[in-house]
Amino acid sequence: MTQQSAVAGQPQPPAQAAPAPSQADQLANILDQVAALAKSYDRSDLMDDIEAAKHRLSEPAVRVLVVGEYKKGKSSLVNGILAVPVAPVDDDIATSVPMVVHYGETARALVTREPDGDGEPPTEEVPVKDVPSYVCEAGNPGNTKGVRMVEVWLPRQILQKGLVLVDTPGVGGLGSVHTAATLAALPTADAVIFVTDASQELTAAELEFVKVAQKSCPNFVCVMTKTDLYQEYTRMVELNEAHFRDAGIQTKVITLSSVLRQVALKSENKDVNAESGYPELVAYLRDNVLGQAADLAKRSALHSSLRAVEEMERPLAAEKEAIVDPSKQQELAKTLAEAKEKADQLRSKSAKWQQTLNDGFGDLNSEVDHDLRARMREVTRLAEEAIDQADPAHSWDEFRTWLNQRVTYETVQNYSLIADQAHDLASQVAQHFDDEEGEVNLSLSFDAPEDTISSIAAPELEDRSSKITSVGFQAIKQAYSNISMFNTLGHMANIALGMTNPVTLVIGLLSGGMAVHSTRQRELLARRQQAKQTVRKYIDDVNFYVGKDFRDTIRHLQRELRDNFSARAEELQRSTADALQAVQQTAQQDQAQRQQRLQYCETELKRLATAKQKLSSMMPS
Repeated sequence: MTQQSAVAGQPQPPAQAAPAPSQADQLANILDQVAALAKSYDRSDLMDDIEAAKHRLSEPAVRVLVVGEYKKGKSSLVNGILAVPVAPVDDDIATSVPMVVHYGETARALVTREPDGDGEPPTEEVPVKDVPSYVCEAGNPGNTKGVRMVEVWLPRQILQKGLVLVDTPGVGGLGSVHTAATLAALPTADAVIFVTDASQELTAAELEFVKVAQKSCPNFVCVMTKTDLYQEYTRMVELNEAHFRDAGIQTKVITLSSVLRQVALKSENKDVNAESGYPELVAYLRDNVLGQAADLAKRSALHSSLRAVEEMERPLAAEKEAIVDPSKQQELAKTLAEAKEKADQLRSKSAKWQQTLNDGFGDLNSEVDHDLRARMREVTRLAEEAIDQADPAHSWDEFRTWLNQRVTYETVQNYSLIADQAHDLASQVAQHFDDEEGEVNLSLSFDAPEDTISSIAAPELEDRSSKITSVGFQAIKQAYSNISMFNTLGHMANIALGMTNPVTLVIGLLSGGMAVHSTRQRELLARRQQAKQTVRKYIDDVNFYVGKDFRDTIRHLQRELRDNFSARAEELQRSTADALQAVQQTAQQDQAQRQQRLQYCETELKRLATAKQKLSSMMPS
């Protein structure tokens, strides 16, 4: 007798209920239903919007930059978040190449090298265990391997919802090349984790970096590491929070210990894990970064789907109204004809929204160019004042760092101007559409000018300092000339004026000293002039290359907005044309055909109303 028959007749445990679908699955199911409705109405234009919304939901990408100065614990923090050692960490190791960590079903790594000339950057897949030999200074000193970036894919749950961690090289002060690339990438980041340690309060350079970074990416958090090493870390937290308040910076400060995190992961001790501080950081990433990004993507998808449903409703509602009340057919047809004419105008190149778009980007192009040149002119003025106050032969290294810092800052601020004005312009263009378009959700794509800014570094100054032998020869020559002159005059006059040889020697030495001073002054002026010319040439290069990059960005944004609003105009034109045609056909139908069409319209409108209700119920509050 089998076990199954042995227990026959006995009460069996209830079947386990299938798990309820997640909210994401419910939303995806509703979007599929709306896409099926659009397909049934032959509205391929609406299907494209819905598919784009589904893609944004299914493949979110939330970029979080981990930034800070060298040896502050950035790589240890990345490892702690991922709960797996992927970034190289050691007291004598510094990250020298950006490492980007994505979610992947299997662990793998891809190295992207600098291209030769204008060609595509070559890539090479490498074992994950070999990543340190490409991204850290110990394995790749001075980036001799020519690595641009290393990407890593890991099957970690925290990454599965779209989190992308970017471990950046230490900024080493605002003037470094690494800092330029980091600052340039900030406007495209969804969040920034600024890392410092508990050994001391924030330095002036760190605080200045935070000021610049938070302006470019407001979703910003400060993390203080190495709390296990310093008992007075709470005092450092208080000091840093005071610095932030004095600077007008609003940011959360989270304290961490990567050592305690490692111990907690090995021992699976929840208390030690809580003491490490990482649960608070992970919660911040989950709620304030991933949560906000998910809500934004969800809201955008729901808005696109609701708009699609309303466009599908329009012809059916108009046809139903014409059938129910035939006396309104003529008035309804007239109203729809006017709406169609307006929609046709929206599609024309002379439409007012087209003019607003073209004029707006023309003004933006001029304003951005003027802003960049004004900023660079001010940098040039400040640079020349600084050059006049020092000897470039001795101060050029420090001056060059400042120049890189200032140009990078001004360039990033100019780039932020493009982003802000483009979003404002999108809102202005949206106002030309009907009032239901007042909530147009456009996700404009910006390419940060990292490569452009990083490639333009302030040049070295040619060494024109005086050579000792040259100065000495000049002094001897001047002294000998003066001694000879006075001796000759005394001999010709044949009088004793007290100009004995010792006197002429003193005069010669004085004149030689004056010659040395004069030579050094001339050479100092020459070095200053050369330094100013070097600065002007550098600023010209910045205006040329950065200006070209920004003009390309503006053209890209203009085309993106034009295509988005052109597609919207086509959707409106199609909906009004279908509605007008449906009303006109109603007048030519007999009673039986009208009743059949009325039943069809009511059935379809109920389906659309159900979908609309589901979508509205899922809209975030």
